[in-house]
Amino acid sequence: MTAATRATYYRLFLKIHGVDTDFQFIKRDSDLDHTFTNLTPGTTISAYVIAANPGGESVPSPTVTKVVGA
Repeated sequence: MTAATRATYYRLFLKIHGVDTDFQFIKRDSDLDHTFTNLTPGTTISAYVIAANPGGESVPSPTVTKVVGA
């Protein structure tokens, strides 16, 4: 992932299919690398990111959907 222009932090959202009815805010992070932990292998998840700074937030990134590996 490439840093967003003027972003000072990122808001991470995750949805666990079959568990969550909507995306859940996970964390505010200034790092471009983040590992979601404690996920069950075989579970389908979707995630997106919002770049932000004190002036506001960007539109959400495209949603990525993956199956958690073993």
